[in-house]
Amino acid sequence: LSPLFVGPERSLAPVHARRHALQVTAAQIASVGALSLSGLLLMLFARRDPTFGYRWFAAGSFLLGVGQLEPFLQVAPLPDRAWTWVGTTAFCTAGLCFVFAVHRLVHGARPRLERGLLCTWVVFAAGFAAVPQPWIFAARLFWFVATLGLGAYVAWHLFADPETRVSFRRRVP
Repeated sequence: LSPLFVGPERSLAPVHARRHALQVTAAQIASVGALSLSGLLLMLFARRDPTFGYRWFAAGSFLLGVGQLEPFLQVAPLPDRAWTWVGTTAFCTAGLCFVFAVHRLVHGARPRLERGLLCTWVVFAAGFAAVPQPWIFAARLFWFVATLGLGAYVAWHLFADPETRVSFRRRVP
């Protein structure tokens, strides 16, 4: 738990402003940055992208931005349960888009693996929509951990040696 500050408003205003900047404003900037990055990528590479890798990356950036918007909106545009589903699904599906982008940009498309991941994600999304209200947090946490696994998979592909599939290459003199 964070400390509780008690005192006159004048003396607490700088502390509040600093914490608000770190906890809210920085996250809002990151969300807007992800949305801006997706638009910039689409403008630059939409016509010159034969592998669709940059388009997948732009879609992932857009979904990441939408997923990050969920905590900042004062009034949700949908009912609470639906908005939680949209935000969580967008955030977690961004990882799937990044996997597709890395496949196309680094190692070439892998259709069977991508179809399997897509089917798994559809099951997760449908399951998350059907989870009873008391279990929403646990289901969301489970899906976030699965998305973290996709992030590790993407990092492994980015840093692995394409010939041996050994991660974190060592240079031999």
